[in-house]
This record gives sequence, C-alpha cells and structure tokens, in this order.
Amino acid sequence: MPDFLVGIKEMTETILSEIGQEPILIRVISEVPIGRGLGSSAAVAASITRALFRYFNKHLTDEKLLKFVNQSERIAHGNPSGVDAVTVVTGQPVWFQKNKALETLHFQKKIFWSLQIQEFQVKLVLRSQMLDGF
Repeated sequence: MPDFLVGIKEMTETILSEIGQEPILIRVISEVPIGRGLGSSAAVAASITRALFRYFNKHLTDEKLLKFVNQSERIAHGNPSGVDAVTVVTGQPVWFQKNKALETLHFQKKIFWSLQIQEFQVKLVLRSQMLDGF
C-alpha cells in the first residue's frame, strides 16, 4: 500500500469498527493532484467518512467528521496545521498563522471563489560534451 494511503486506511478501519463490519469496496476517483498542498488527503478522508456514514445510515456531526479527518491527517502528515481538515469539513476559508488558533472566515455576502490550477511539465535536458583542451 502506498504511504499516502495509510492514514485513509486506518481512519476507515476506525470508522468501520464503530458503525459497521460488513465487507465494503471503496473506490476513490479524484482529479485533485496528490502532494501539491491542495488538501487532497483531507478531501478524500472527508468524502470517505461521509460516504460510510451515509451507507450505514448513521448520523454524522461536523465534530465527528473533523475527528476522523484529523486522525487521517495526523497519520499522513505527522503534525498537520489543521487547515485542510477544517476547510473540507466547514466548506469555509480559514485564516492560518503559525502558533495561533485557526480562524474560519465569514463574509456578509456570498462570495464565489474561482481557483484555476495548471500544472506544467518541465523537462530539463542536460547535455554533456567533451571538448578538447578541457
């Protein structure tokens, strides 16, 4: 199993031990790039948690969802800031400053955010030539 899935696996096992034991297949399809700092691990953890609680027809509070997502994030990242977990659970932007409490941002009017992410592949070709006299 890839290292980046260990947190998801352990979180899923914890959830299943609490709400249901029947065999279940989980398939995740995501276009959020892994390892780019976009919160993909927190988004997957929240999605799986919500899906499992819905599948087993169990009530899920935001507090419990945050607990499970944070469990997964701690395993995946060691000492995460908590920004990704809070953002995916609340659906709100979060203000983060190191060594200070997270602050969820609230706006008087609904604001529609647009984020465009483009990935570029850059290939670096190194050429080495042996020149006379060097």
